Amino acid sequence: MIDKDRASAILANDIHAEELVLLTNADAVYADFGKLFQRRLAKLTVKEARDLLKTGQLPEGSMGPKVEAAVQFIERGGERAIICALDQAESALKGESGTEIATTSIFHWKL
Repeated sequence: MIDKDRASAILANDIHAEELVLLTNADAVYADFGKLFQRRLAKLTVKEARDLLKTGQLPEGSMGPKVEAAVQFIERGGERAIICALDQAESALKGESGTEIATTSIFHWKL
């Protein structure tokens, strides 16, 4: 079986894409998903994403494969990956929705 998220990340790296958008039916990645105190994760570093995966916060049958693909994409040269709902892709690219995963810092300073 071919995982669509991992295949997308590999293809994006192969064509030297700077950004990868992974679309899903959820509006974002959540910590403690389904629990009373779940919280939306708007921005994550690669390290934070890896930590969530290691602690079981993002299981295989949930957001795990999408976050793994996003991390793989960034570690192989991509600048940022976004996980969002289909109908929120445009606003997610603007940083207004979804979950953004970036290298080590979510802040991009320009001089």
